[in-house]
This record gives sequence, structure tokens and C-alpha cells, in this order.
Amino acid sequence: MNTRRLFTILLFLLFAFPLFGEENISELLKHWFAVESAIYNWLGSPANAADETAYDNSTAENLLSSLDQFYKVLENFTGSLLFIQYEGMGLLPQGSGKTACLMTKNLTASVKIIAAAEKSGALPFPNSLEAKTSFAQDADAIRWELYSWSSIDSQISSNVFSRIIYISGVFLIFIIGMVFLILFIARALRHSQIQEQDSSDFSRITMLAQEKERTLISAELHDTVLQDMGRLLQITKDSPSKDHSLSELAQKIMTRTRKICRMLMPPDFSHLALTDSLVQLCADFEKRSSTEYRAIIDNDFSVGKLSPQMQLQIYRIVQEAFPNIEKHSKAKEVTLTARNLNRTANAAKAEKSLLICVTDDGKGFNLNMTNAQSADGLGIRGMHQRAAILGASLSFVEGAGSGLTVRLEVPLPPSRG
Repeated sequence: MNTRRLFTILLFLLFAFPLFGEENISELLKHWFAVESAIYNWLGSPANAADETAYDNSTAENLLSSLDQFYKVLENFTGSLLFIQYEGMGLLPQGSGKTACLMTKNLTASVKIIAAAEKSGALPFPNSLEAKTSFAQDADAIRWELYSWSSIDSQISSNVFSRIIYISGVFLIFIIGMVFLILFIARALRHSQIQEQDSSDFSRITMLAQEKERTLISAELHDTVLQDMGRLLQITKDSPSKDHSLSELAQKIMTRTRKICRMLMPPDFSHLALTDSLVQLCADFEKRSSTEYRAIIDNDFSVGKLSPQMQLQIYRIVQEAFPNIEKHSKAKEVTLTARNLNRTANAAKAEKSLLICVTDDGKGFNLNMTNAQSADGLGIRGMHQRAAILGASLSFVEGAGSGLTVRLEVPLPPSRG
């Protein structure tokens, strides 16, 4: 699209109606009709006193006044930006504006000459009537020029109106399409949120059911297997043969079973502090793996208003980290860090959270190798599921040299003031 065509479209959009700028075609025609009315009055006036009627110069003066007013409007009209552009683009005959102005000037001069000749008697009837008729014919040229402009104006107006209707229709269809698209996306997002919430609820219910099953299994092991092993150990000690190997085996089985029971049985966080349970996890890990531990827990560490079920999820995540360290890292030392974080999002709101890190100095592991089909992958997936229930951020950060840090950040519910 060339520059001239683009500029024309912009002009249409800016001005549209009226198309001819400051003085539109209707205003111009109105002034011309006043000129024609004055011409008809002038044509009907007597030429001289020989017609038994006194000469009246008012008709000529009225015509000159009408021509003068028409010329001013015509000059503004033909000097408007759009008129010049239309001439330049060939929508109007080149120079038609200047020609119309020149013809108007000539008409004015003719009226003055004829009127002066009539008044002085130098132009008697019928010569004056012939001169006036010739003048009227010259005026017809201006009339047809104005009518051609009016026709072009109507045509352009119709084209612009059709274009505006077309663009408006396309824009309306676009808006309707965008509305339907937004509604579709909003519905899809809502459906996704519902699915995510359902998945979170399902994970939470599943985890709670698992905890219940763990408690039942731990109690069942304690009440059956441990009791039976205790009686077997007593029988072995009281037997005359006193088979020491069988006694030692029974003792190992009982010790291992007690450990399993302790791991399965969840702590009662309605009576126990989360920090005490975490420190006990470290201590148990040190006993069974001979790996030293350090616990760095801030004195003002507080779980806020986290429910016992939420604290249990934190406990299980940290608990799951220790078997991974024991199996893979070959670490010599493990550090547990627990503290509160205060982040100011804005001047009126402070976000509080818990930060718990389990760091080892072992060889670490390839995070990309933890797939869901392996036992370790299932454990890590379970950690992520518990973190999702907490609405927490769980990450595995490899050390600069060696080792791995399990980083858990849990948002605390806001306190109600």
C-alpha cells in the first residue's frame, strides 16, 4: 500500500463526516442557492426608467452580497486539507477549486459592470436582459461544478460508511472471538485448578490413610511379632541346650522389628514438639549408620499454627531424606538446620515460613536419575507429594564440591490480628 493511499484512509478515519473539512458541501450549496435566488430577482428587475418603473439597485447589491458570502465559503472549502488531497489523488478534477473561485470572481465583476451600465443608462433594455441572461449561463457552470462535488462527496461518504461498517463488523467478530477464547481459557484454567485441587485432596487423603495404615501395622507388629519373639527368646534361654545362636537371632529380629515399629508409628505432635522429633530422627540415624549429625535449630524456631497433620508431613519428608543419605551418599556427617524466615512482600504484609534443610557431605547423586519407577524415585515422589499438601517448596541442591542439601520451605498461615 503506497503512502498516498494510506494517508487517504487515515483522513477518512479521522474526518469521515463531513468529508470536506471545515465547510462541508451542504453549507456551500446553501450559500449558492442564496446566490441563485438573488440572480433570479436581478433578472426580473427593469433595465431603466423607460419601462415606467423606477430603477432599483437593491437587487444588484443583494446579488453582490450573496456572491461575496458564497466566495468566502468557497475559498475556505477549496482550501481545506481534504479538498486539496482529493484533487491530488484524482478524486476531483485537478484545479477545480481554483477554477470555481475564479468563475465566482468573474461573476462578481460582471454583475458590477452590468449594474453600473444599467444605472447610468448605457445599457438599455433589451441589451441589459441579454447581458443578464449570458451571466446566468455562466453561473450554470458553477452550479454543475458544485453538483459534481456533491456527487463525489456522496460517493466517498457511501464508500467510507461501507468501509466503517465492514471494519466494525470485523472488529465485532474479533471481539466476540476474543471473548469466547477468554471464556474458553478461563474455563480450562478453572477445570485445571479443580483437577489440581482434587489431586491435592486425593494426595492428602492418601497420605493420611497411609499414616493410619502405618500406625495399625506398627501396633500389629508390636502386639504379635514382638510378643511371639519375646516368648521364643524366653523359651530359648530356659531350654537346657541354651542355643546361643538362636537367642542372638531372636534378639536381632526383635531389635529390627522395634526399629520398624518406631519408624512406622507417627509421633504425636499434639504433645511432642516438631524439633524434638527431628532431633530424635537424627539420633536414630546416627545409631544405625554410625554417621555423625549436627542439629542447628534456632531458639525462636516455631511452627506457628501448623496442625499436627501438617507437622507430620514435615516429619515424614525429613525422615525420608535419611534413608537416601544412608543408601547413596556415604556421608560422614549430616547437618539438620531449622529456622523461621520472615519476608516482607510489601509494607503492609509480612510472609512467614519455616526453613528446614538436611545437608550431607557425601558424594551426592544425579537428580535426573531419580525416576518414579525406582524405589528411591518413589520415595522422592512421595516427598514432593507431601510438600504439595503443605503448599511448600522442596528442592535438592547439590553442593559446590560434594554432598547434597534437601531444602524444604513451608509457608506458615498468617496470624489473625
